[in-house]
Amino acid sequence: MIALSIKKDSLNYLSVYKKSNQLNSEAYGTIKFGKNEFGSPLIQKVKKIKEIRKSKFPSKRCMIFLESSEVVLNKFRCPSEMSSEEYLGWSNQLIFEDGDLNDYSDYHYELSEKSFLSIYIKKQKQSKYYTVCSDSDLKLKSLSLGILSADYLARESFDAKGEKSYMVWGVGKGQDEILISQNGEIECIMNISRTSGGISLLNFIGSKKIAENTASLLKEKIDKDLKDFDIVDKIYMYQKSSGLDMKKICNKHNKSSILILNPLLKMGNIKHNKINLIESSYLSEMGYVFKALESNGS
Repeated sequence: MIALSIKKDSLNYLSVYKKSNQLNSEAYGTIKFGKNEFGSPLIQKVKKIKEIRKSKFPSKRCMIFLESSEVVLNKFRCPSEMSSEEYLGWSNQLIFEDGDLNDYSDYHYELSEKSFLSIYIKKQKQSKYYTVCSDSDLKLKSLSLGILSADYLARESFDAKGEKSYMVWGVGKGQDEILISQNGEIECIMNISRTSGGISLLNFIGSKKIAENTASLLKEKIDKDLKDFDIVDKIYMYQKSSGLDMKKICNKHNKSSILILNPLLKMGNIKHNKINLIESSYLSEMGYVFKALESNGS
């Protein structure tokens, strides 16, 4: 399985194979492509990497993970007096102008009874990713969002589903993405600006109260001690690309309050003392690769 996380000017990749019902890492890294467009030549570059090219378990499948800005997100709770289908139709009319929805593929995930997370992606963009993979002799098995994939990793491999509440914090270059889960349900996905001047809320879906409180409390506590960050019981953190400043947040004051997400820690062939835990934590956005354990094939 080859997993690809697409950024504005770079491509993060992770190649894994399954052996004896254990996932193993084959190769991982980043390819810069600058202003060039993502396409089959980039995937071919990944496939030509020595460890992948000479693999005993050649990959036939691919997963692609996008930034949330590449799709339209919505979270809604259907009133008890309306059916989910009726409310969804009304919600779609509010989000899209007449006819615009026809340009999108829409997916709606029931988080709890009558509570849904909706994802809309342009059909043209969706088709492009399938075509690019097909041209590279790969079958696209999953097209998802990096933050949701990191959340899956936290829940299934780092015991987050046992927590009453938790936060998945993706550290970006001046702009971070945060997912808040409470009582087993995603309550909020938000973006914050984090600069020397402080933290400000950029946008969110879900609970406005949770988003505003999270941004406000982070602004107050981030340089002091996140032990007092009481909105959630546990904080899971990763950096969205290599070479970022996550170490500044995971300082001596906050280190004990943060659990660093990194799928390499759950791979069968990785020696933990041989990896840079923070620097390679960007692989968390490809955490859905562990779904490969549920099916056959590479």
